[in-house]
Amino acid sequence: MKLISLKYLEENFNEVLNQAQAGESFLLDTPDGQIALVPDKDILKPVIDSGQAKDIEYMWNHDDGA
Repeated sequence: MKLISLKYLEENFNEVLNQAQAGESFLLDTPDGQIALVPDKDILKPVIDSGQAKDIEYMWNHDDGA
C-alpha cells in the first residue's frame, strides 16, 4: 500500500486510478485523516476467499458489541 497526498492524487489521477484498477492499494493522506483506496472486491476476491482480507461490507453487517 502506497501513501500518497491529495495533491499527488490530483496531479496523477489517471495513473493512480489505473494502478488501483490493476490491484494496487493506496493510503490517501488528507487534512481529515487517512483514507484507503483499494481495488474493487472482484479484484480482491481471491484474497478475501483465502481469509487474508475481509470485504468492507463486513464492517457494516456484523455486531461487534460496539
